[in-house]
Amino acid sequence: MSKVKAVESRSSHLLVVEPPLIDPETNKPYKNLYVAGIDAIDMGRSDSAQDSDVSDFCVVIKKRVFGLNEPKYVAMYKYRPQDIREAYDLTMKLLT
Repeated sequence: MSKVKAVESRSSHLLVVEPPLIDPETNKPYKNLYVAGIDAIDMGRSDSAQDSDVSDFCVVIKKRVFGLNEPKYVAMYKYRPQDIREAYDLTMKLLT
């Protein structure tokens, strides 16, 4: 997987509040600073038997306590795409 570049869009279902903090010693995001929670679904909107009252795929990323800063949610995605692979692909990008 290559590097991901975010493009701002008002129609996006992804909200990134803050980019990852980089450890100056490794030049990579701090290890174990972030935790993710996922409420997954097993089929997309096009595979669902009904269009109403179906749950969305949801992933949130939270930054743990860092220095004097409180923990906070830094990224959120909530949507039920036509093809579930779209949600899984975006989640993989968020987690890498």
